Amino acid sequence: MSFSVEISVPPSLNHAYRNVPGRGRAKSSEYASWMNDAVKILWALVPAAQRISGPVSITIALPEKLQGDIDNRVKPILDALVKSGRIDDDRNVHEIYVRRLRAASLALVTVEAAI
Repeated sequence: MSFSVEISVPPSLNHAYRNVPGRGRAKSSEYASWMNDAVKILWALVPAAQRISGPVSITIALPEKLQGDIDNRVKPILDALVKSGRIDDDRNVHEIYVRRLRAASLALVTVEAAI
């Protein structure tokens, strides 16, 4: 079983959290907005019946012209997959392949049951 979905590229982890005096670390408004949008897209484009439980392999294709490190985009994508209920837990990710490939401005995320 597998599914693929295009979502917007998440903000870098460098911009995902901010320090709030007296409270500690909190999600930035940019990251919170991206997460809400990504979860809605996952719910709309990946039916619950396509949910994959257990070990998974994930491939992420990011835009070629993306600025910054590609590894800073992985964790937000994994968190959106978990929050949307399309995978159980990111500790079940057995393999991740990330590449700059697409001329488009979206991230293509493919999730497969790991063998």
